[in-house]
Amino acid sequence: MTNAKERPRPLRGWPLFWLIATIGVLTSLARYAVRTQQLRVLRDEVATRHAHIAATHRALAEQLSATPDVRAREATLQAAWHLVGPNEQAVRVIPAATPTPRPAWAQVTPVGPTPMPPWRWWWLLFFGPVPTASPGP
Repeated sequence: MTNAKERPRPLRGWPLFWLIATIGVLTSLARYAVRTQQLRVLRDEVATRHAHIAATHRALAEQLSATPDVRAREATLQAAWHLVGPNEQAVRVIPAATPTPRPAWAQVTPVGPTPMPPWRWWWLLFFGPVPTASPGP
């Protein structure tokens, strides 16, 4: 006599292997497709930047070739880019404000994270926080 409600057999052996292998291959293909899309976006961005830089280079080359004299070229570029003229000197303005010293109690001492030994990371990963000894009653 057979049971009316038979349980399905669990996957074992080769069918389980092929199921896991298929899932692995599909996951790998999905990662490949995502990375390919990211690279296409980056390629398009770089192509746009390159086209902008090439156009700027062509415009500057045309501007330089328009004036054959070196001094005239220099004057043209200085006027266009607001550079320092031949008899001028660049002056960098430095503010005269002096910083006010902070009182000792307002000094902030930077405190970095204390490094944990590697075994604690593994313990946290598998078992959770490390139990600490609590004081007795």
